[in-house]
Parts: sequence; structure tokens; C-alpha cells
Amino acid sequence: MESLVFFFAKLNVWQKAGILLIEFVFFWSLESAFGVFKTGKYKHAKINLFFWVWTLAINLIFAGLITGASVFVEKYRLGLLYLFELPFYLKIIFSFILTDLIAVYFHHRLAHRIPAFWKLHIVHHSDTRMDFTTSLRHHPLEALIRVGFTVLAVILVGVPTESLVLYQAITFLFSQWIHSDSVLPEFWERTISKIFITPGLHKVHHHKTLPWTDSNYGTVFSFWDRIFGTIRFKSEIEFGVDVLPDSEEREKSPIRLLLLPFRAEKEGYIDKSKSNTNIVAWNPKENIQNS
Repeated sequence: MESLVFFFAKLNVWQKAGILLIEFVFFWSLESAFGVFKTGKYKHAKINLFFWVWTLAINLIFAGLITGASVFVEKYRLGLLYLFELPFYLKIIFSFILTDLIAVYFHHRLAHRIPAFWKLHIVHHSDTRMDFTTSLRHHPLEALIRVGFTVLAVILVGVPTESLVLYQAITFLFSQWIHSDSVLPEFWERTISKIFITPGLHKVHHHKTLPWTDSNYGTVFSFWDRIFGTIRFKSEIEFGVDVLPDSEEREKSPIRLLLLPFRAEKEGYIDKSKSNTNIVAWNPKENIQNS
């Protein structure tokens, strides 16, 4: 494990860029061969890559803040993990799991609960056809909030820098995979989803109506959703979000999407708390049969 951790920790910027390019080519090829959406991929990707450039800029600008927080907690031995004398591999494992809880699960759940966060997050959910580029479709202000949650996780947990780099690499890869236009064989979907988030589980999260939109918040681990009771299963999925009507014109304009959180009412936005007609009663039998 140490060799894997230090491998990621020692990668320079160009090596990381090379890995990102390989991932991009891999998922593009996979979806082109086996995906449902085979037309309009370039047009769809162009919009989502526009948001990725913004998000990448935010991440690069504040990368020093996240890394600095990790160096700080290591220097002064701050955070939960420094309360115990743990072997290196256990420190890496626990820091990964707990960072995932705070920086991903809790942040994502709050993004659906806090109105101001949801207005930003709705840009991600407004995508009506999901593929791996959807993972890149985040409002830059949401990316900034995510940086804050990552720093919070680093300080509370006491995340070492080596674990931080590994966490970021694996989380990014998982995010692309679970958004990908792919379907696992039923056996593997059932087996893997016991512990990890799969494309099948995350597609449920992108179904356009409640209660499925507010479920399956994880990116890497599914057990947080199981523990906190937010796991949901559904076989028939329609992408998008019901509080925001579909708009071809909006999808043609990245600037219009960028301004969406600030002009949602003009776009026909309905406050999620008032969208009672779209709340469908959760059927526990459906979850039991698919769990």
C-alpha cells in the first residue's frame, strides 16, 4: 500500500495530466462502444468541459490551501487520527474513509438540503443525458464550497498529504465511472454495490423526481447511504430534475447555465420544498428486492 500511496504523491503536474487524458480516452471509448447515447456526444461534452475548466481553475487556485491544511495537521499532530498510534496503512485507510464521509457524503447531502447550495448543485442535475462528462459539470461556486468541505475534513480527521493525493485521484476516477453511460451485469451490480457506489446506483440519484433525487449521495462508498438510510434503488430512470423544466436552448448556452443559479425563477425553477406533486412514496419492497 505504501508504494501505491507514494506513487500518487510523487506525480508531477504533467504526469497527472497524462493520467487524466488516459481516463478521458478510456471512458469516451467505452461509452462510444457500449453506451446508450451514441449521437451528439461532442456537443454534450463541450458544455460539460466548459464547467470543468472553471472547476479545474478553482481547484488549482486553492490546491495550496488543501495541501497546506494537511501539512499543518501533520506538523502539529491535529485531528482525530492523531489521537491514536496507528500503522501507516490503517491511517491511510481511515483517513480515506472519513474524508469521504465529510467531504463527499455530508457535502453532497447538504447540497440537496440547503437552498443556496441546491441552486448551485442544480446545474449538475440539469443534465438530461448522463455520461462520464456529467461528472465534470459543476458550478464553479459549488467547486469552491467543496474545497471548504475538503479542508474541513483534512483538519478534523488529520489527513496526511500522501493520503490526500490518493483520495483525490481515486475519488475523481470513481466520479467519472459512476456517471458513465455504462451498465454492469446484474450480478456484479448487486455485488459491488454492497460496498461501493456503481453507475446503477448513481443513475438513481440522477432520476428527475423525488425521492430518488435525494438519495445515493456517495461517490466511492455506498455504505454511508446504507448507514444513514439514503440508499434507493430504481430500474427505470429519466435524467434531469423536475424542478427545472428541460430546455434545449439552455443546453446550447454554457453562460446561461453558469448564470442559472441566479436566474432560476426565469427558467421556470420551482422550489423543491413546494414540489409536492412530484414526491413519490418510497416503496421499501423495491429496495429490499434490489439490495
